[in-house]
Amino acid sequence: MFEGIMTPTMLSVSPGSLVNRSPGAGKVFFVGGPNASDDNEGSDPQRPLSKIATALALCSDGGHDYVFVQDYWDNDAFPVAVNKQCAHIVGLGNGNPMGIWPLMNCGAAVGLEIGAAGFIEIAGLSIITDATHACLESVAGDVRAHIHHMAFGVHGAAQDGILSISGGELARTLVEHCVFGMALVRDGVRVYSPSWSFFINNIFREYGGIGINLYGPSAGRLGGIINNRFFKSQAGDVGCAITIIAAQMGIVTDNVAAEDGANPGNNPYQDTSGTGTPNQANAWGLNYSGNAAVYPA
Repeated sequence: MFEGIMTPTMLSVSPGSLVNRSPGAGKVFFVGGPNASDDNEGSDPQRPLSKIATALALCSDGGHDYVFVQDYWDNDAFPVAVNKQCAHIVGLGNGNPMGIWPLMNCGAAVGLEIGAAGFIEIAGLSIITDATHACLESVAGDVRAHIHHMAFGVHGAAQDGILSISGGELARTLVEHCVFGMALVRDGVRVYSPSWSFFINNIFREYGGIGINLYGPSAGRLGGIINNRFFKSQAGDVGCAITIIAAQMGIVTDNVAAEDGANPGNNPYQDTSGTGTPNQANAWGLNYSGNAAVYPA
């Protein structure tokens, strides 16, 4: 269904093989692991760079260069500015976002800050921050990202998993196969303007606020929210799984908000972008609250 839309390039291989790297890719840099130093060239996995920021500085804008993160903790000064179009940042993990992948422990700061319009790929990392900062934040307009196989606030705290502020637009972005929680203080995805973006096949578990919160007051053109799974250990507020303030023309279907059978919560879906039941501004398909199909509040 989504062939041709930002097809995955996720690696779950040893650093030396690179068998899944996209054809036509540019330079390759390795970060982290034994012998890591920013005095290295970084092109040899046995002589990697120490910092992601150093590798990104060596990338060409628009060159489809790859930064492969082999091992990581807190080498960089945060936030790391992702400011090169067509850059790929890929953690070389085991393909399991619940495992300890290359872990970015960002302390009291945003982890990755996307400040370049154009295509960006980020995959295969676990990011933690603190209770007042997001793991990944978009601060540029017209960011077109493929964010996949990530763990946000799973192995430690964070305020939000993915955050875009006013002026920071996720345009035609695909977020898939990520895990959000279990230590997120606020939202899994908190996006001001979704602009034809899709959120597909993600898991949101025991987050503090809203799973997917499209909070911008201006109408945007949502692509879709499809086949995500949500769980809060206590009964949540209305819209605790998905809240849409003003996005429209999006497809919202096949999502499941699991509930404690003995303590069912309020309607986990909320859409205030139009009127009527079901809401007419977005296309609401079959979504579940516990084992019951529901329309949004």
